[in-house]
Amino acid sequence: MKWMIADIYKLRKFDPSVMSLFDLYHVLSVPAKVQFTFEGLPHEVESVPEDGNLSIRFDDKWYRTVDDFFKKAEIGGELVTTLYEELYDFKMIGCSATDFKENRINERRCCHGTGQKHTHEL
Repeated sequence: MKWMIADIYKLRKFDPSVMSLFDLYHVLSVPAKVQFTFEGLPHEVESVPEDGNLSIRFDDKWYRTVDDFFKKAEIGGELVTTLYEELYDFKMIGCSATDFKENRINERRCCHGTGQKHTHEL
Protein backbone atom coordinates (compact mmCIF):
# COMPACT_ATOMS: atom_id res chain seq x y z
CA MET A 1 0.00 0.00 0.00
CA LYS A 2 2.86 2.37 0.87
CA TRP A 3 4.31 2.24 -2.64
CA MET A 4 0.90 2.55 -4.30
CA ILE A 5 0.18 5.75 -2.35
CA ALA A 6 3.61 7.12 -3.33
CA ASP A 7 2.88 6.36 -7.00
CA ILE A 8 -0.55 8.01 -6.80
CA TYR A 9 0.97 11.28 -5.59
CA LYS A 10 3.54 11.21 -8.37
CA LEU A 11 0.57 11.41 -10.76
CA ARG A 12 -1.71 13.85 -8.94
CA LYS A 13 -1.54 16.51 -6.27
CA PHE A 14 -2.47 15.62 -2.69
CA ASP A 15 -5.98 16.83 -1.79
CA PRO A 16 -6.59 16.87 1.99
CA SER A 17 -10.36 17.14 1.45
CA VAL A 18 -10.49 13.50 0.30
CA MET A 19 -7.92 12.07 2.71
CA SER A 20 -8.33 8.60 4.21
CA LEU A 21 -6.25 6.27 6.37
CA PHE A 22 -3.69 5.12 3.81
CA ASP A 23 -3.00 8.70 2.69
CA LEU A 24 -1.18 8.96 6.01
CA TYR A 25 1.78 7.23 4.32
CA HIS A 26 2.13 10.43 2.29
CA VAL A 27 1.03 12.98 4.89
CA LEU A 28 3.25 11.70 7.71
CA SER A 29 6.38 11.69 5.53
CA VAL A 30 6.98 15.25 6.80
CA PRO A 31 6.07 16.81 10.15
CA ALA A 32 2.28 16.93 10.18
CA LYS A 33 -0.71 16.45 12.44
CA VAL A 34 -3.99 14.83 11.37
CA GLN A 35 -7.25 14.24 13.18
CA PHE A 36 -9.90 11.67 12.28
CA THR A 37 -12.99 10.21 13.89
CA PHE A 38 -13.95 6.67 14.89
CA GLU A 39 -17.30 5.92 16.51
CA GLY A 40 -17.82 9.62 17.21
CA LEU A 41 -14.50 10.09 19.01
CA PRO A 42 -11.57 12.11 17.62
CA HIS A 43 -8.09 10.59 17.29
CA GLU A 44 -4.85 12.38 16.41
CA VAL A 45 -1.77 11.14 14.62
CA GLU A 46 1.36 13.24 14.27
CA SER A 47 4.81 12.82 12.72
CA VAL A 48 7.49 14.40 14.90
CA PRO A 49 11.19 14.89 14.06
CA GLU A 50 13.40 12.88 16.41
CA ASP A 51 17.10 12.04 16.00
CA GLY A 52 17.06 12.73 12.27
CA ASN A 53 13.98 10.58 11.64
CA LEU A 54 10.24 11.01 12.04
CA SER A 55 8.53 9.27 14.94
CA ILE A 56 4.77 8.84 14.97
CA ARG A 57 2.49 9.72 17.88
CA PHE A 58 -0.99 8.25 17.72
CA ASP A 59 -3.21 9.37 20.58
CA ASP A 60 -0.92 8.63 23.56
CA LYS A 61 1.30 5.97 21.95
CA TRP A 62 4.56 6.37 20.05
CA TYR A 63 5.79 4.43 17.01
CA ARG A 64 9.28 4.47 15.49
CA THR A 65 8.17 4.89 11.87
CA VAL A 66 5.09 5.23 9.68
CA ASP A 67 5.44 1.53 8.82
CA ASP A 68 5.54 0.69 12.54
CA PHE A 69 2.36 2.75 13.04
CA PHE A 70 0.52 0.88 10.27
CA LYS A 71 1.64 -2.49 11.64
CA LYS A 72 0.82 -1.87 15.31
CA ALA A 73 -1.56 1.08 15.91
CA GLU A 74 -4.82 0.09 17.56
CA ILE A 75 -8.09 1.58 18.68
CA GLY A 76 -9.87 -0.42 21.34
CA GLY A 77 -7.63 -3.45 20.78
CA GLU A 78 -8.24 -3.58 17.02
CA LEU A 79 -5.68 -2.57 14.38
CA VAL A 80 -6.51 0.70 12.65
CA THR A 81 -5.84 -0.99 9.32
CA THR A 82 -8.76 -3.35 9.94
CA LEU A 83 -10.98 -0.40 10.91
CA TYR A 84 -10.12 1.76 7.89
CA GLU A 85 -13.66 1.73 6.46
CA GLU A 86 -15.02 3.02 9.78
CA LEU A 87 -12.57 5.93 10.11
CA TYR A 88 -13.86 9.24 8.80
CA ASP A 89 -13.57 13.04 8.88
CA PHE A 90 -9.80 13.11 8.23
CA LYS A 91 -8.39 16.62 8.43
CA MET A 92 -5.03 18.31 8.59
CA ILE A 93 -4.84 20.17 11.87
CA GLY A 94 -1.28 21.40 11.53
CA CYS A 95 2.34 20.53 11.36
CA SER A 96 4.39 19.30 14.22
CA ALA A 97 4.38 22.18 16.68
CA THR A 98 8.01 21.67 17.69
CA ASP A 99 9.22 21.60 14.12
CA PHE A 100 7.39 24.81 13.26
CA LYS A 101 8.47 26.58 16.45
CA GLU A 102 12.12 25.77 15.81
CA ASN A 103 11.82 27.19 12.28
CA ARG A 104 12.78 23.95 10.55
CA ILE A 105 9.86 24.42 8.17
CA ASN A 106 7.88 27.42 7.02
CA GLU A 107 4.25 28.07 6.06
CA ARG A 108 4.85 27.34 2.36
CA ARG A 109 6.29 23.87 2.97
CA CYS A 110 3.97 23.23 5.88
CA CYS A 111 1.32 20.53 5.37
CA HIS A 112 2.68 19.57 1.96
CA GLY A 113 2.19 23.03 0.55
CA THR A 114 -1.57 22.66 0.41
CA GLY A 115 -2.07 26.25 1.46
CA GLN A 116 -4.81 25.02 3.76
CA LYS A 117 -5.27 27.35 6.72
CA HIS A 118 -4.55 25.79 10.08
CA THR A 119 -3.07 26.65 13.43
CA HIS A 120 0.18 25.67 15.05
CA GLU A 121 0.36 24.80 18.72
CA LEU A 122 3.32 26.86 19.87
